Amino acid sequence: MKTRIMKTLFLFVAGFMSVSAYGQNISVEAVKATTDITASVNERKDPASGKACALIKVEVPSVDGLLFNRSVGETQHLTGVYYVYVAPGIDILPVCKNGELVCVVNFAKFGIEIEQKTTYVVKLAIAQSTDMVFKVTPVNAALTVNGKPIALDGEGIGKFSCERGETYDYTLTAEGYNRMDGSFTYSDEDDSQNTLNIDMERKTVPVTFICNAKKFDVIVDDETHSVENNDIVYLPVGVNKIRVVAPEYEDWVETRSIPDSPCKVSVTMKKSSSVSKDYRSRFGIVLGGGLAIPFGTDKYEIDNAVGYPAKIGIEGEIFFNRWFTFRPGLEAMLYFGKDIKMDNKMPLVVDVPLIFNVNVPLGKFNRNFFTLGLGPLLGIGGLVDTDGDSSSSSNDDSKFFVGGRVEARFVINHFMIGAAIDYHYCKEVIIGDGLIAPMVTLGYRF
Repeated sequence: MKTRIMKTLFLFVAGFMSVSAYGQNISVEAVKATTDITASVNERKDPASGKACALIKVEVPSVDGLLFNRSVGETQHLTGVYYVYVAPGIDILPVCKNGELVCVVNFAKFGIEIEQKTTYVVKLAIAQSTDMVFKVTPVNAALTVNGKPIALDGEGIGKFSCERGETYDYTLTAEGYNRMDGSFTYSDEDDSQNTLNIDMERKTVPVTFICNAKKFDVIVDDETHSVENNDIVYLPVGVNKIRVVAPEYEDWVETRSIPDSPCKVSVTMKKSSSVSKDYRSRFGIVLGGGLAIPFGTDKYEIDNAVGYPAKIGIEGEIFFNRWFTFRPGLEAMLYFGKDIKMDNKMPLVVDVPLIFNVNVPLGKFNRNFFTLGLGPLLGIGGLVDTDGDSSSSSNDDSKFFVGGRVEARFVINHFMIGAAIDYHYCKEVIIGDGLIAPMVTLGYRF
């Protein structure tokens, strides 16, 4: 009776330790007796009882270093199978790794009685776990997953271990930001580690601007708000660099801490003798495409096109005043079309446009306007092989590129659309006496 009570107590304690130590990462999937005669052919005696042992084949993939506390003699490990000899009549088989109990095989639970000279198979299952990596902005945010706090390092990165197919809820909070609630689920197709990039949305509050200028612009985080005196602007909570711009006044710039409640900002602007400072220089990216028609042809129309230039570039816009700007840039232009190829290569030029413009404002400042521009194009050109033919020799000689541009544009806040007529000339790269290139241009201004 005492022996039975001790055995039951051991089973309870062993099972509890298994769950608490490893969270069911390794579990018993199946136990069955077989007709395998290995235990009989390769007989091993139990020194304690003198009886022949039973053989337990423990199948577990990709786990090395398992030990079996009640084994008799040496245990072999061959290709994902442990060969464990045990004394007949045992009820349990504790499984350990690195000195810790990972699971307990309870034969009685599967209706199995261990008999001598009999071979049994035990299948162990390994729960697949995965890591979700959080990359959070701001880095001082507080993250919880299913109510459990997850620490973020100095770069806003934290890791959470989860199981495939399970859904987890997370919450992010940070001072000056809106609370975020979300969830994620790992599927069987996901990698063992995945990254969730989260940019929290800053909390905004209404801010009333009181200014000695009647109309002005409030610029925060490169976002422009056009307002009048006593108007409300929604600004992010926390420290902000605020810039106020108005015609005939010097810019007002100040760093303010915006509280988590409606507030007021008083602005006193100084009169300026020049309004040129009110017009911010800006830069942007441009994309364009069009036709390439030989210079001197009778008709400049699509039927006479020999190629199709496509360009990408960057440019700046410098305001002299409300009416005049200078627009330098850097662009790359590739000419497509079989008729424009030379030696089976396509012309490519890299040029610097230097465009002087006259503006017609469609509002105040430099946000909305129509502009006409004129200027030279200077750069270098060459021929490139776009077919990937390694046997074709490349032309490494760069040629001087020259041209000119007449252009009209509409600029609406950050966006631009325009039309231009270019003249392009590059000896031995562009055919004939050059090309006339009518083009359409799209752009974005920062």
